Amino acid sequence: MDVDEPVLSGFTIFPNPVNKILQIKSPVEIEKIEIFNIQGALVDKKLNQNFINVEKLKAGIYILKIYTGNTLIVKKIIVN
Repeated sequence: MDVDEPVLSGFTIFPNPVNKILQIKSPVEIEKIEIFNIQGALVDKKLNQNFINVEKLKAGIYILKIYTGNTLIVKKIIVN
């Protein structure tokens, strides 16, 4: 998978830190979203959505992986 600069230029996640719903704005279709805890365990996964509910997650730092076509975008998020 490649990091595609045009995709990254129109890509945003908000709010961060997040309490309930994390929104993802992307110029291309999002195929899959995965959230991993700091130990690397997968804690949530969604298909074909541009948001994810994090209410059930404990407060802390998580890694967000967003798959769009053949591009993988990795971001750090903070759950309050």
